[in-house]
Amino acid sequence: MSRVIFILGKGGSGKTTTSVTLAREFAEAGYRTEIISLDPAHNLGGVIGMPLGDAPQKISENILGREINLEQRISNSLLELMGEMKKKYRYLSTIHFDSIFQLFKKSPGNEETVLAETLYEILLESKTNTDYSILDMPPTGMALRILGLPGSLAQWSVLLHGMRREMDSKKKVIERIHKTESKEDELLQNLGTQTNKWKNLEKAIQGAWFHGMLTGDDLSLDELKTIRSELAENGMSLRSASLNCVHCSSTNPAETAQRLQKEFSIPIFFPKKKEETGGLSAAILSPPA
Repeated sequence: MSRVIFILGKGGSGKTTTSVTLAREFAEAGYRTEIISLDPAHNLGGVIGMPLGDAPQKISENILGREINLEQRISNSLLELMGEMKKKYRYLSTIHFDSIFQLFKKSPGNEETVLAETLYEILLESKTNTDYSILDMPPTGMALRILGLPGSLAQWSVLLHGMRREMDSKKKVIERIHKTESKEDELLQNLGTQTNKWKNLEKAIQGAWFHGMLTGDDLSLDELKTIRSELAENGMSLRSASLNCVHCSSTNPAETAQRLQKEFSIPIFFPKKKEETGGLSAAILSPPA
């Protein structure tokens, strides 16, 4: 399975540029790498100078790229749901499924849920056969909601599965009394499948490398503290960060990086050129024991 690196930070902090540069350094070291943009406001294609779609596309030797089409994935997910509803409730001709589709499409949480499903596909079902997957994440608030969602969904699935199992047990007692027998509980089976799915995704995310972006201003510092805190709450660890010297207000980025390194107790990289990561790729390829 491909090793996963999440690039986190506020908008405009250099997440996409760092993702592309990191992928290039991995590729030059001989590793097959995929860059995946999960940010609805994609600019990965603009940075590399070629249009990208939802499917993996070759950018250069050893590098694939893709921009997740969130709007299309939400529509596809809802259309699938509408299809299932029409089959189950086809006897209710008064239901206006088109109106329900539009209502669901505008409901809060759609983006996060579909992106969590997309993470499952990338982390556990990928067929691209790459060594590294670099995920260029949305701005901090949305990114943290996506990363925390599998754990929440796993807990809800466990709870609902337990409740349904108790109902199923009582139903079977009644069936034995009346000497009847019903079909296997499809919902109980589905809840068991969903529980395993979200637990596996949570475990896969917890094993990833999390890298934050800093620009040296107070907002980016506060966001990195929030990232570190919320990752820890979900069993994840911020492993490193980059001080984006292009937007850095510090006159001495090396001194600033050293100070931040002590504050956060993680490596802080400060690339001197736009075309390098300042040692980030080497740190990921050879992490300390």
